[in-house]
Amino acid sequence: MISTPNLADFYSRLTFLFGYTPFSYNPSKFRVATPFSNLETNMGHKSVFTYKGLRQLLLIHGFKVIKSEGYCYCDRFYIDIDVGKRKREVGFYRFRGIVNKLLPNSMREGMLFISKKVRK
Repeated sequence: MISTPNLADFYSRLTFLFGYTPFSYNPSKFRVATPFSNLETNMGHKSVFTYKGLRQLLLIHGFKVIKSEGYCYCDRFYIDIDVGKRKREVGFYRFRGIVNKLLPNSMREGMLFISKKVRK
């Protein structure tokens, strides 16, 4: 089972159009070229994938994809485990949730792959 942010999610595509770094990608300890901050961070991913790219990588390495889907980081699960998110504007999270449900899996914020190694 693999769960990771989607490099090509809807919001990152928009920020990339304006010359910003996609949200889930932080190539250094500083969040540079983001529309919201230049803060130091220990979060983020050094290697990120698109939905199609991760699926292809799994197949190349001999895995059969049993199930895959995209999801939103504003789902109830994430709000419940992050106290800070409970204090944020709930309306924005509802909007993001609605947008994510309308998008294809390849454009949602996160992606989940359940796969099994194929024996030869």
